[in-house]
Amino acid sequence: MIRNLLIIAGASFVLTLGCAAGVAALAGPTLMKEGWTITLDDDDARDRHINLQSAETLPTLNRTLAWSGGDLLHVDVPCDVEYVQGPAGKIEVSGPKDLVEGLKIAGGVITLDRRSDRESLTVDRMGIRVLSDAERLKIVVTAPGVRKFELDGSGDLTIRDFDQPELSVSLSGSGEVSARGRTTRLVLNSTGSGAARLEDLKTKDAVVALAGSGEADIAPSGAVKVSISGSGDVNLETEAASVVAETSGSGSVRHNY
Repeated sequence: MIRNLLIIAGASFVLTLGCAAGVAALAGPTLMKEGWTITLDDDDARDRHINLQSAETLPTLNRTLAWSGGDLLHVDVPCDVEYVQGPAGKIEVSGPKDLVEGLKIAGGVITLDRRSDRESLTVDRMGIRVLSDAERLKIVVTAPGVRKFELDGSGDLTIRDFDQPELSVSLSGSGEVSARGRTTRLVLNSTGSGAARLEDLKTKDAVVALAGSGEADIAPSGAVKVSISGSGDVNLETEAASVVAETSGSGSVRHNY
């Protein structure tokens, strides 16, 4: 029985190599010029589809929307979101057509009313990449006065060119927030296993509260107050004038300067 299974497995492997070689031989010039994408689409737990198509034919959509929010940006989408402080209020979205169409933006809240389990393996002159639909979705928000940021779930939020008196960041889940700029006071609240990479944000004072196994990198120069519950770590990348820390669990405050 085992011998028969090994024979079947070996034959299947040889057949797969032969098919791959045949596709490469027939589609080589097109592959190098345009690229090809193999898409694995899960409609439900019982139905799976595999499609091979030119990378240029993937259904994508680009949209530019008006920014109607105020000082709050709340992100609840599992993708890359970038905020740029600037005078023009707009939201630029690009990615898979069905996800772009499923975005809901109300005020400063960005959510997604549909999910996708589809993944794509792309082969082109740049190499081989495996991305989910969510990883192909990109959102860039440009607005003048956002100072409160909330990230839920597993997405990534990048804050650029920030220059406000106070920056408030709330992180819930396994996502990651990074920021570059300057402020007078930083307030960070993190619940879960997320990461706050804020070492490129110049701040005077900082108040940090971690609950869970998250991590925070900050660069303060004034008064710092830290509260840790769980196994999280706060890394001070610059020397602060004073540090008051309360810890419950195995978490710690590290002085990395």
